[in-house]
Amino acid sequence: MDAEDERIWRLFGALSDAAWRQGADPGGNVSGRLWDNLVEYRPVSSEERTVWGELTSPHNYTSLCRYFESRKREGCDLYADTFHCPVLTEATRRWNAVTANTGQPQSPASRDQPPADGPA
Repeated sequence: MDAEDERIWRLFGALSDAAWRQGADPGGNVSGRLWDNLVEYRPVSSEERTVWGELTSPHNYTSLCRYFESRKREGCDLYADTFHCPVLTEATRRWNAVTANTGQPQSPASRDQPPADGPA
C-alpha cells in the first residue's frame, strides 16, 4: 500500500470509529445507521462530518478512486461497502462541481483558500 492509499485507508478508519462512537452514545443505533440503509449513510456527529469532508474533498478524489479499485480487487466486505458507496457518490459530486466550475480540481494547498474573486 502506498502512502496515499494508506492515508485514505486511515481516513476510512477514522470515519468508521466516529460512526461507531456516535452509535454507542445514549440513544444511538449504530446497527440501524450502518447496516439497514447502507447507501443512505450520512455523517451525524461533528467528528464524522469532519472526516467525511476531508475524505470526499476534490483533492482526494484521484487517490480515493485508486483506493476503491484496489479494494475491489481484494474483495470488500459488507461493512466496507457501508462507507464506500456514499463516500464515492459524494466525492464524485464534489469533484464534478469543482471541475465544472474551474476545469481543474483544487490542489491540497489551495482547497481552503477563497476564490480569487472573494468568498462565496
